[in-house]
Amino acid sequence: MQLKDKAKVKFEEFKFKAKEKLEQFGAYFNEHEEMNKLVLYGIVGIVGGIITGVSTAAGGGPTPPSCLVEDDITGLDFKTKRPLTNTQILELGDRMVDGQTKGEALQEMGMLKKEKKRR
Repeated sequence: MQLKDKAKVKFEEFKFKAKEKLEQFGAYFNEHEEMNKLVLYGIVGIVGGIITGVSTAAGGGPTPPSCLVEDDITGLDFKTKRPLTNTQILELGDRMVDGQTKGEALQEMGMLKKEKKRR
């Protein structure tokens, strides 16, 4: 036998073994259908979690609501303890109509964040 013929024989043996193993895997897969679904759902959940984590870490995720409130009249930005609720926004608007600045109104409402002193 020549080298070329030996290579053909080896390839045919490999093909036969691969086909046999594939059939065995298919039979095993069909026998254990419920377990396969569970494993598949677990893998999809893990991959989805990883993708979500990476995308939010990279800045592509949902942005948190802003805690900065701009005063258009004075041009100042105020940091609040947490994002304002709808009722607080309405109250802030009413106070501004009454003549208060946003800073004064936020101070009275107790929403301003305390600034750390710089050394």
